[in-house]
Amino acid sequence: MFDKKILVLLIILVFLLILSICGLGYIVFQKIQQNEIDKIALEKKEQIVKKNTIYNHTIKNLVFQIVDHNNSPKNVYLTFTLSSNNSSISNQSQENYAEIIDTILNLISLRNSSELQTLRGKEIFIDEINEALTAIFSESINIKFNNFYIKPLI
Repeated sequence: MFDKKILVLLIILVFLLILSICGLGYIVFQKIQQNEIDKIALEKKEQIVKKNTIYNHTIKNLVFQIVDHNNSPKNVYLTFTLSSNNSSISNQSQENYAEIIDTILNLISLRNSSELQTLRGKEIFIDEINEALTAIFSESINIKFNNFYIKPLI
C-alpha cells in the first residue's frame, strides 16, 4: 500500500494545485473586471469630449433689400455663424437653407431701415433671428453675427 508520507505529499500537491487554479482564476477575473471598468471610463471620457466639442457652420454674404421712410432702397448685408454640439449642424444648415433665408426675409420685411440702423433695432432683430433659427434646428444653437450692416444703393 501507499506509504503515509506519499499520501500526505499527494494531498498537499492536490491542495496546492487547487489553490493555484483558484488564484489564477481570481487574477483572470480581476483582469477582466478591470478591462470592463477601463472600457466604461473611456466611453464616458469620449462622451464628455464629444459633448464639449463645438461645430460651426457659417452662412455668408446674405443680401436683402429694404426701403427707408423716403422709399429709397438699401441693402442689408448679413454673415453669421451657427455653433452647436451637434456634428451635423453643417448638413442641417444646408438642408434648411431655404427655410433660413425665408425666415430672415420675413423678419426683415417687418422692419424698416431706420429701425435696423439703431443699436436697439439690431439687437431686437438679432434676438428674433436667434429665436426663429433655434426653432428651425429644434436644438440649442449659438448664433454669432460676423457682419450685419446696412448700405444705401448707389
